[in-house]
Amino acid sequence: MLKPICFAAIFCLMLSILAVVYAGDDAEHYSILYDSDDMKAIASGDWHNLGLKDDGTVIAWGDDRHGQSTVPEGLDNVKAIAGGFAHSLALREDGTVVGWGIDNAGQSTIPDDLTDVKAIAACHYHTIVLRENGALYAWGDNRHGQSTIPDGPQNFKAVDAKGGHNVAVREDGAVIAWGYNAYGQSTVPDGLNDASDVAAGEGHNIALREDGTVVAWGDDYYGQSTVPEGLSDVVAIAAGHYHNLALREDGTVVAWGYDGHGQSTVPEGLSNVIAVAAGYWHSLALKEGGTVIKW
Repeated sequence: MLKPICFAAIFCLMLSILAVVYAGDDAEHYSILYDSDDMKAIASGDWHNLGLKDDGTVIAWGDDRHGQSTVPEGLDNVKAIAGGFAHSLALREDGTVVGWGIDNAGQSTIPDDLTDVKAIAACHYHTIVLRENGALYAWGDNRHGQSTIPDGPQNFKAVDAKGGHNVAVREDGAVIAWGYNAYGQSTVPDGLNDASDVAAGEGHNIALREDGTVVAWGDDYYGQSTVPEGLSDVVAIAAGHYHNLALREDGTVVAWGYDGHGQSTVPEGLSNVIAVAAGYWHSLALKEGGTVIKW
């Protein structure tokens, strides 16, 4: 009979193999995934990625075991994209949402009456969206209460989800979080009332403040909740499972947290970046001109 430590070793080996196969690691520390002038947005799931083109169509690549990288035929007029553990979402110009990929908890089955959506977020087994009136709407797995919207004013401007929890920003900059809380990720630090955006990691969260600084809380095992000293002038953020990315106003990127696969080692000389995304063990950057870089 195998001892528990053997199971752990086998599991770690399997994850390492998946990191290579599904994050696309190669001999280089980074690679160019897409090099054209028609890409305007990117998103990462755990092991797959999405790209939004200028013409409103979507491309996807990476793990497709659950169909998460098989874009529905005829999907167009898309203005935003999101990737979860193994499902994908697209927000169309008319405010409707399209979902595909794993649907074991109903996370890819869009409610019939869902309209007027302005932002989307995909988690492991649930989906949450922000509507034009500031209200949140969630469906799918609810084992940790993550699909039950908290009581209180529905006046939100940003939301994200990962690891069975959600984090959202109200119009006044106040942040709330709910769902799984084993690492304190759903316990928002006191005084965080000036946020402009948020990003959810597996067991941690980060918030972008109006002054361009970043706050992090929750699991800090890999230093993912320890913001680099002096980090400022940030205009966008992204959180992977155990690492974070910050895009600065000058087009450079800062990363911190788990770096076992180089995901927190930003390629030397990377500049002119306009968007970032973080997967399980990989990072993406979209440069001016449409080039997508992976590391």
